[in-house]
Amino acid sequence: MLKLAKEMILHHEEVKNSVDNLKPNLTKYHQLYEQRFTIYNELVSLRNEQLLVQQVVRSPVQHNFELEKQEFELKQNISGNVKNDLGVLNLVLDQTPMEMEQLKSDYNEEVKPRIIELEDDMQQIIEEINQIATRIDDEFELLQKFEFNYGKYEITIIKVIY
Repeated sequence: MLKLAKEMILHHEEVKNSVDNLKPNLTKYHQLYEQRFTIYNELVSLRNEQLLVQQVVRSPVQHNFELEKQEFELKQNISGNVKNDLGVLNLVLDQTPMEMEQLKSDYNEEVKPRIIELEDDMQQIIEEINQIATRIDDEFELLQKFEFNYGKYEITIIKVIY
């Protein structure tokens, strides 16, 4: 029994020494496990970021594709409309020089002389108003006179105070 007790004590000490020898390895294992867990979390985080970046990168590409498609359709519509408009425009341009000449001659023959005539009439009316204002100014002492320019015309308004 003593012999058995000695063997058990020796065995216990061997196990204790083995455990003591394993403790640094176990601590190192725990540290490595924690590092592995940290690295794994970082990898997951990086993967998520990569997926987000891919989404962001793909999204504009898809969006650009849609924009390019819309742009192409618009260009087709516009080119069709432009062709139609150009046909109409060419017809109008073919007729426009003749019409413009007609409008110029009408303006020079009818409108311009009438404008000159109206300007002359306006000038005569303004001169008459100014003559009347001058006569009234001479006859009445208490007058209020307002003079202002209307374009190239000078107009005088007189207010008689009794």
